[in-house]
Amino acid sequence: MKDLRKELVQAAAVIVSILEDLDEGEADTYKESTDPGWWPQSRTLRVFNDIQEERHSQDEKWGPQHHEMPSWFAILMEEIGEAVDEYKGNTDHWGWLLGWMSHLGREAKLKLNE
Repeated sequence: MKDLRKELVQAAAVIVSILEDLDEGEADTYKESTDPGWWPQSRTLRVFNDIQEERHSQDEKWGPQHHEMPSWFAILMEEIGEAVDEYKGNTDHWGWLLGWMSHLGREAKLKLNE
C-alpha cells in the first residue's frame, strides 16, 4: 500500500498543479531562495482551501465516506470524466486529449486483467 499511497499523492499533486494553472496561468514550482523558509504557497494554499471546502460539502451531503479501493477509483474516474467534459470547449487540444484518454483506458484495462 506504500506504493499506492505514493502514486495517489503524485496524482493529487498533478491535480493541484492543474488547478493552479487554471487560477494563475502557470503552476507554482519550488525555486531556491536565499530565505530557507521561502515557499510559493499562495496558489497552493488557495487550492487546498478549495479542496477542504469541497470535502466539507461532501461530508454534509453524504456523511463521511469510506469505500474499498475499487470504488474510490470509480469515483475518481467519474470526477475526471466530468472535468474532461468541462474541457471539451477547448477544441485545439481535444483530439489529442481524447486519444490519450483512450490509451489510458486501454492501459488500465490491461492492468486490471493481470
